Amino acid sequence: LPMRIRQLAPTAERSVGAIANNGVWHAPTTIRRLTDAEACTGGTVEQCKPAGNPQRTSAPGRRIATVAQAQTMQQLLRTVVQRGTGTPAYLGGQEGGKTGTTNGGRDLLFIGYDPKRHWVIGIWLGNDDNSPTQASSALAAGLWGEIIRATNP
Repeated sequence: LPMRIRQLAPTAERSVGAIANNGVWHAPTTIRRLTDAEACTGGTVEQCKPAGNPQRTSAPGRRIATVAQAQTMQQLLRTVVQRGTGTPAYLGGQEGGKTGTTNGGRDLLFIGYDPKRHWVIGIWLGNDDNSPTQASSALAAGLWGEIIRATNP
């Protein structure tokens, strides 16, 4: 999955989602707000409920790869987190992902999926002034792993 980070990161997230879903693409959902118990202290229950309609059903998906193609890609993406550049994202399950670093280390990326939660999350790290980060995409993979571990399914 070679990619140019800035231009194709959203496309890569959609592709990884379809791979994780056995070749069926669904429109993505965006997380707009994260809260914890401290953020809701003093607020009403309504203020702390998730935005949107949690009963919403997703539209039918569109097949973009065969099941066999998707399963082959899943194995490759699992290998990235089990034995490759994305090992900081390894949770001990069937998760998979793709790391990416632009020339000069200006952009660091990890796009991963967790099949237990049905989540695909992309992490981009970089400097606003486009200067090198002096790190590798393993840092983004580690942040992804920390976020997933903190959700405790």
